[in-house]
Amino acid sequence: MKSKKVLSINHSNKKALIMNILLVIITCLSIGCNSGSTESKATTIKSENKQPEKEILIGYKDFKLIDSLNKVSKTNANYDTELVEDCKNWSFSEKSLSNLLKKMRQVEGTEWYALCYDYPCFYEGIVSNGKTEYRITISSASFVNLSNDNEILIFILEEQSDIFLAVCDCCE
Repeated sequence: MKSKKVLSINHSNKKALIMNILLVIITCLSIGCNSGSTESKATTIKSENKQPEKEILIGYKDFKLIDSLNKVSKTNANYDTELVEDCKNWSFSEKSLSNLLKKMRQVEGTEWYALCYDYPCFYEGIVSNGKTEYRITISSASFVNLSNDNEILIFILEEQSDIFLAVCDCCE
């Protein structure tokens, strides 16, 4: 008699699968998903110089900015018109990035999703410590993502700041 193979998922595999799904959702929410729809567009405003003017440490381990920041604005019918206008006026300087992550708290994706708002504007660049490189995404809604092919690190600011449009304090 043939025995049937039953697919079993142990606890650690189940946990890893859930974390991978959460990372995909976080990435889509923070940098935008475009499924070919003509309603969702992103505009990138590139800097003229590719290298930052001086070495800028971001406040996480020995990571520093190695590529100029570029502003990205998503235009989507789902965003409030006033919010889109606020984003047009928002700017983030490379100088503001200096040691910023020391003022922020590193969180898991579920906590980020529960506390932070989704704003349609952010800045992107590249950070490195000489061994590892991440794409840095700085949202106007007070959170920063460091991402590469292996992981996504999320940092949030839970206090009011002049450099962001909103605080990560939703729904408390």
